[in-house]
Amino acid sequence: MKFPLSERPFAPLRLYPDQCREYKALVQNLLLETLQEYQGFVQHQHRQLSKTHWKEIKHRESLYVYRERVDPKDDVAMAAREAYSWSLPKLLTIGSMVGSLDDVMYGLVTPDNNAAKIRTSYMQDELLDQEILFAIEGPQSEDPFRFLGLKWSVRSYATALNPMASPRDSVYIEATGLHTLINGETVGYQVTSSVDIPQCGELKPLGIVRTRIASCSLFKQLGNGTVDVYMMSLVEPSGQLLDSSTLANSANSMLNCWTSVWCAQNKKLAWLAADAAEKWVQRGGGPERLVVTVDKDGNHCCGLCQKLYKMYHSVVTCQVCNLMVCSRCQIGRKISKVDKASEEVRQNPLVFCKNCIARSTKESARKIAQKEYTRERRGFVPLPDEPSEYSAPKPSPKPSREDVFLLTTRSSKKLRQRGHSIDTNSTTGSSLTDMGSLGPVRGLSLAESPEEEEEITTLAIQTVNEWDREHDSSFYLNSASSYASSYESAYTPRNASPPMDQQQQLWMQMNQLCLAAEQAYQITKQNANAMQGMSSFDR
Repeated sequence: MKFPLSERPFAPLRLYPDQCREYKALVQNLLLETLQEYQGFVQHQHRQLSKTHWKEIKHRESLYVYRERVDPKDDVAMAAREAYSWSLPKLLTIGSMVGSLDDVMYGLVTPDNNAAKIRTSYMQDELLDQEILFAIEGPQSEDPFRFLGLKWSVRSYATALNPMASPRDSVYIEATGLHTLINGETVGYQVTSSVDIPQCGELKPLGIVRTRIASCSLFKQLGNGTVDVYMMSLVEPSGQLLDSSTLANSANSMLNCWTSVWCAQNKKLAWLAADAAEKWVQRGGGPERLVVTVDKDGNHCCGLCQKLYKMYHSVVTCQVCNLMVCSRCQIGRKISKVDKASEEVRQNPLVFCKNCIARSTKESARKIAQKEYTRERRGFVPLPDEPSEYSAPKPSPKPSREDVFLLTTRSSKKLRQRGHSIDTNSTTGSSLTDMGSLGPVRGLSLAESPEEEEEITTLAIQTVNEWDREHDSSFYLNSASSYASSYESAYTPRNASPPMDQQQQLWMQMNQLCLAAEQAYQITKQNANAMQGMSSFDR
């Protein structure tokens, strides 16, 4: 069976108001029950679990998954499990993760099918197929994270020990949003609970086994830049599947919640890029302006680290701010977009400067979600299409806003020798250059031979694991907190700008240290690969 399915398995649903109220009450009961457990865990248990009742089965950094221990001789506990008709024990995830509550909710909420596909492409949560069957409540301008609706999803349960395990699907009610506690604190939640719908029967002819689920995830902002996590999950896999495989799959799904912050940042980058494209269209779609930085001798240098461009090193233009930066100051991301024709998710590689990456961290996810809600109501310019590889396309009469320039340069003199006019100010600093003067090409190379072309540095795409390591580092957090000062300095000519204060100087020093460490790491990695190749050759 190939997923996603080519045809939708169920006919469109229609619900009566009484059914909607019933589903809403089901979600509220599960939410209130979990909130009571969470408050008892914090206030009475002081965030400590009893080892006699809970066993740790998996963890990732500051997130821990526990399995409930039930003594077969405990009649009360066994009766409680039989009352809920769950054959497997309850799972509980506690801990914290770096980020903000708004980022977590922005990464989790999926009010439509396109948003669900985009989230799956970022979070990699083993979902094979999914569909929103009926939306009861959607986001609003004052509450952009609200959603209540019926969903259907298919999840893979294949493992190395059981690669032929049948996929499991479930039909469930899902709710996301924010809840205010009695003490005034705000808690984000995501609730799912399986429901029986006659129109959505089992899909046994397709080799899919129906499973039941019930879960409630709570998130609360802590004062140290982290989010408190409390997640409860119950699952009934059905069919012939080992309990250990089911619990391991469920534990992985619960631990995967940390990628919601990664999803949120990529969605914010997509918004910033689309917003820049929309503003370009509003200006009439004329020639774009590049932000070029020159030193006191008139040589072109990186707009962030102020270093001269080196031979065979790529010079890239940020997709958001158009600042030209070197390869050390750029980060490539695969930004997801749903193709309108095929309704499939495409991940387009886009390049951003580190300032705009820090800006996306600082941007409020709630405000962007509110703007998305407003934009979808009035229509918007979609994220530009980008090729999967950075190959030079056929020349076009006008370079478009979505073109990503890979400008490889030896020095500013080479540009002038090749006949490319780059206007600069009399003072050193950042200047604007008409994109049309660079000619109608997507990539511009100054290599004089095909051999030199092959040595040019290409764009490296940052993965979620690489982002996670940077996300936990002090440099990343400090660069995000000092975005306001650094973002201003990247666009202001150095001679014309006022003297930098202590905070700006500290940020620049930390930036230089980070770039130096990254360069040292790359050199060490290349040396290790070379030594490994020599050793294999000797053998």
